[in-house]
Amino acid sequence: MKISYTLSFILILLFKSILSLACLRKLDYDGFDNCELELSADKNEYRTGDTVKLTFKIRATDTQTIRLCKSLWESVKINIRSYANGHVDTEDAFSPTHISTPESSSPDRSFEKLRLGKGDEITRTITGDIKKNDSDSGCTFDFGKFGIFQKGKLGTFAIWLYCLPRKPNPSDSLEDYSNTILIKVLS
Repeated sequence: MKISYTLSFILILLFKSILSLACLRKLDYDGFDNCELELSADKNEYRTGDTVKLTFKIRATDTQTIRLCKSLWESVKINIRSYANGHVDTEDAFSPTHISTPESSSPDRSFEKLRLGKGDEITRTITGDIKKNDSDSGCTFDFGKFGIFQKGKLGTFAIWLYCLPRKPNPSDSLEDYSNTILIKVLS
């Protein structure tokens, strides 16, 4: 008798789990699960005063519908860290303290809905300036609304992007990362 109660409980739990997963799949969730996020720069080496042109590609590995804010800086975030001896400096100044999805940040945003077939890609360009700091021997990366990143020294920097889905599935990561690129800044 005890076995049948245990078996009934397990079957009910299994049924509820399958039903929950089926319901989650039907809801209007976004994500970049079936996408590769690729970042590249127009050069490997820059000088203070130069303009940096970052090219960002979203390539579908399977059919996927994504939504990006029409103001790209609301969906895509930049991270820049100093890089030395084969490692990213985790003590570097910029680290986001709060990550919010575009939908939770502002309900008034306008989105573009993009349907990508397997192998399709979209490309976006982000430009910024590298300025010499007045106070030290470092530089400042100014990407406008994407962010201003002040660095205390010149050298090699690791840059990567992360995308925030409009409405992520609760079981997914809150953000999806691009590859990391390295650029060098000279005086």
